[in-house]
Amino acid sequence: MEKFAIVIPIRNEAKRIVQFNQQLQALDVPYFFVDDGSTDDTVYLIYEHHIPCVSYYPPQGKGFALKLGARTVMKMDIDWILTMDMDGFYDVAKTVEQLDTLLLFHENDTDLFVGNRLWNRYSMKWFTYYSNKLISWWISLKAGKKLADVKCGVRLLNKKVFDLDCTDNHTKYESDVLIYASKLNWRIKEVQIDYIGK
Repeated sequence: MEKFAIVIPIRNEAKRIVQFNQQLQALDVPYFFVDDGSTDDTVYLIYEHHIPCVSYYPPQGKGFALKLGARTVMKMDIDWILTMDMDGFYDVAKTVEQLDTLLLFHENDTDLFVGNRLWNRYSMKWFTYYSNKLISWWISLKAGKKLADVKCGVRLLNKKVFDLDCTDNHTKYESDVLIYASKLNWRIKEVQIDYIGK
């Protein structure tokens, strides 16, 4: 049985999807894209390169895409889902290897591994850094738990996370997951992610 599978929500990523798919192919880890209503050449490239993906239109939101992707890969009889954004701000292979190692040692004492890009103040532009800090502070207040980086798309989640009653289908879904999990006293481990600025 595979330890985890990767879910990548995308929209209008024709410029990057082929290269990103090649990076994932080299990892020997199951993965699945969810195309949330692209209007560029993304769908054409998905079919041309036989990329594992489901596409639909009109767009339903990132939360919807994540939930659909998770339900799809859970049919592989896996217990963990690694979500990733295709923004090019981190080393894919290094990040997957890092989380794979953490899961090996902490599978039984952690429910959510959540990426933290903000550990290095100088890795991103000041506005991006402080706006993310402000949002994380606000969500931490609502969650009743200090959360370092609530906007990071890199997360390794136990499949039970997708049973939470988080109904939002847009970007708020990711914050809602952290709030619900915190209030249930689920075990959240933050993971330093090396942010590659552009």
